[in-house]
Amino acid sequence: MREKEVLSVRNSRKIYIPVYFMILVLFLAVGAIKFYGKEMNDWAFRGVLIFSAVGIFWTEMHRLRYKYEITENAVIHIKGLLVRTIKKTDIHALSDAELKQNPWQRILGIGNVSANAFSEITILKNVSKPHQVIKFLEEKMAEKNAHAPANAKARR
Repeated sequence: MREKEVLSVRNSRKIYIPVYFMILVLFLAVGAIKFYGKEMNDWAFRGVLIFSAVGIFWTEMHRLRYKYEITENAVIHIKGLLVRTIKKTDIHALSDAELKQNPWQRILGIGNVSANAFSEITILKNVSKPHQVIKFLEEKMAEKNAHAPANAKARR
């Protein structure tokens, strides 16, 4: 029996590099202030800690809100943590797939993959290794299209 292949992806952490960089700069600044023996206001220190904790928590919650799965039969877009919205698009309904990358995304190796079905578009945003994702999706689309005429003839 053939095992079902499923590609499961989330938004890449790479998209949050500016937030992580800002937190790193704040910690380096606090470290430099402490290293050189300068006085630092307790509220400023607490502010840096709170901002850093909230920044990391927010980016992770934002990243975990979106999950995408490509199975043999569908492209599934799962949105939400507590309240979930699941959108399934049948592989048979897909006409084409498209990869879009802006310069920043190309540098980071991430991109947006669009799966077009009639007038609907399912977008897998900021996924890592988008070329592999689109290749996997196109393979599944080709497999379904190759089997579609045989299945249609068998039903007649």
